[in-house]
Parts: sequence; structure tokens; C-alpha cells
Amino acid sequence: MAGQVVTADTLRGVDGRFDTVLCNPPTHAGDGVLSSLFGRVDDLLADDGHVFVVHHAGVDIDAALRRVGTPTVVGKKDEHVVVRVE
Repeated sequence: MAGQVVTADTLRGVDGRFDTVLCNPPTHAGDGVLSSLFGRVDDLLADDGHVFVVHHAGVDIDAALRRVGTPTVVGKKDEHVVVRVE
């Protein structure tokens, strides 16, 4: 199976449609950065695409994630949590 990996800083320079978006957002940067980041993620997803976000468990970013879809915790270890957004 062929694939493409694109590394970006808050989606700068990212074009195209992707099946999966993996993100470790700068949660300390505040709601403005999160709004910008998650506001554009939907434009990058293929029709059946998925978003996975890893972040510090002590930071509540559910409101920002709900801009993309419904967040569901799919993994947790130590101080971090992995959330799938559908």
C-alpha cells in the first residue's frame, strides 16, 4: 500500500486530501491557534477520513475538537491521551 506523510506546523503548506490526520497540537498556545488548526482540518480530510489527536490529559480541548466532530478517547498513558475525532 502506497502512502504519503506530510509534516507541518499548524497545517502551513499542507494541500490535498488525506485519509488520516495525526496531530499533537500546541495546546499551550491558546484557543486562537487551536481554532485555526481544527477549523481547517476538515478541509484536508477525505470523505471517510479520520483525525487522531494526542495531547496532555490535563488540558481540556474538547470544545476545539468538536469543531471537527465528536471526540472519543481511544488511548491513555501516563499524562497523555489519544482522541479520535469523527
